[in-house]
Amino acid sequence: MFKHFLSIFVLLCAITFSFMSCEKREHFVTDNEHWAQEIPNAKKTGTLYSIGTLCGHTISECGGNCLPPPFSGHMDCQGAGTHCTMSATILVVPSAPTLFTATTQDSTDLTSEEFFNMPDRSLYMGMDGDGKPQWLNIPAQLSIRDSVTRVFTFNGLYYSSQQIYKNL
Repeated sequence: MFKHFLSIFVLLCAITFSFMSCEKREHFVTDNEHWAQEIPNAKKTGTLYSIGTLCGHTISECGGNCLPPPFSGHMDCQGAGTHCTMSATILVVPSAPTLFTATTQDSTDLTSEEFFNMPDRSLYMGMDGDGKPQWLNIPAQLSIRDSVTRVFTFNGLYYSSQQIYKNL
């Protein structure tokens, strides 16, 4: 009986040690809910991305008054939260040495309202050539629709090799 127990113990130890390794393993980060995928841009005026994210919350989560001035009240599918799936095509262009500006490419992207309360988001772009994750970061901001083009512009975007915002 003791031999049988010892054999099982040795077998379990061998299995356990086979799954352990002293070498450092790469941790691959993905985010299927908050992403940016580069798409071809024939005009070469910037970098086009198809983006997707979750945003928005219920009226009870903000007490019905969560929009920044000059607006007041609550707007579904805007601001912090993860209740709504949003997508858009954006054109990203440099605006400062390490900052970028993004403009939606379709007036129907994001909302039909005159403003969009963008929460802070880190959008996963995949791995670079060195196997490091790449993120496009958009700080929280209220964007007013352009009266002529009817699109939204977001300022202060930047790239990083780690997720900056929690996307909540």
